[in-house]
Amino acid sequence: MMHLKTTLTTAIVITTLTFSPLGQAANQLPPAACQQLASAVVLKTRQPLTAPELAALAPDSQQTYQHWLTEYQAQYQTAFAQGGADGCQGTWQRPTEWQDPVRSAGYQAGFDLACTHQPAPATAKPAATAPQPGAPAEVPPTAAPPAPTGAVDQQTYPARPLTPHQRAFIEQLVPAAQAIGQAHDLYPSVLLAQAALESNFGTSDLAVNHHNYFGIKGQYRAQGVTLPTVEHLNGQDVTVLGTFRHYPDEKAALADYAQVLAQPTYAGVHRHVATTYRQATQALRGTYATDPNYDRKLNQLIDTYQLTQYDRATPPVDSATPPTHRARPTAPQTSPSPTVATALKANWTWPVLGGAGSVGIIEVLRRLWH
Repeated sequence: MMHLKTTLTTAIVITTLTFSPLGQAANQLPPAACQQLASAVVLKTRQPLTAPELAALAPDSQQTYQHWLTEYQAQYQTAFAQGGADGCQGTWQRPTEWQDPVRSAGYQAGFDLACTHQPAPATAKPAATAPQPGAPAEVPPTAAPPAPTGAVDQQTYPARPLTPHQRAFIEQLVPAAQAIGQAHDLYPSVLLAQAALESNFGTSDLAVNHHNYFGIKGQYRAQGVTLPTVEHLNGQDVTVLGTFRHYPDEKAALADYAQVLAQPTYAGVHRHVATTYRQATQALRGTYATDPNYDRKLNQLIDTYQLTQYDRATPPVDSATPPTHRARPTAPQTSPSPTVATALKANWTWPVLGGAGSVGIIEVLRRLWH
């Protein structure tokens, strides 16, 4: 049977689980222990249950654990959002009824994050002074100015050949990219560029071990992994923990990517709206990723490796994509993070890390500041 080791803090928290040997009866947890275990996972005093650990639980214990995990994640997210909003205003206003460990921790985390990354107040520009006679003229910095928010990248990127590994990665994805592009009104070149950028041509840990080529956050069928990620805020890269979806295979990852882009947030990425692939990548900047150069990175990949060739020749849908991929899906119902939730909204679908970060909690807080 299962043995529990507990420690007393403000509440009893389950920290370790020892499972019965394989072949014995399923492990049965009391309902209160399932509740405590879910609280410990959300508060990060214990790692989330692995798939084998979850499978070893008796069915009713699994159901009770999942119920409380979802409940506590929702409570944490609500408190985190309120804490973030209050932190942006610099006013601590935690409701008196939020004294329980989960909501108290969520509010504190949101408030601290907002205060830590509060934009610095603008400083007055010093008045210009005339140079002294004979002194060299001041040379302004040569850094290129940022592109206007709504501007489409016009830069030209020279072509060059793919390495053997890069070519193998692209060719592996081309059939599915073209099928998804035709079925969901997307540019295959953009899909391929995003997969290459987010997974470093399939070599990232997220791609190799979790089949997540697009860095999409959240859970897929209750499966996720927590990894460091980078958010770009006020010109700075900030490293935070994010929970990313674990997919059983490449097919599931590609189908889920199409579902994510079917959300209204990404309407500008579709071909009936974006008449060129550069308009599509521009629509991803500030929505799919906070990196201010996200579209340029995609454009460089597309031009450098001539990925637009795959936009022109798409196979028939019937021969390239299974029936479940043909109909344009509705916005997915994403599950909350399996660890401490970092979204402000329970139904927020987390996009990806794109060189300088995803549209996540910090981007939402930034919007609250303006």
